[in-house]
Amino acid sequence: MATGLKSAMPDVVDKRGVNGLLDIDAIAETYWHLHQQHPSAWTQEIDLRPFKESF
Repeated sequence: MATGLKSAMPDVVDKRGVNGLLDIDAIAETYWHLHQQHPSAWTQEIDLRPFKESF
């Protein structure tokens, strides 16, 4: 979890916990995968949400 976010918004980070926030490395990995996708299996949309979010 980013220390910048923890220092800027400690209450939010503590309330949501590790699974309540998106991890920056997971976001980067997802978008890298999107960049490398094969044209025969193309996606037009990716929806990133933290594990604990209720739908």
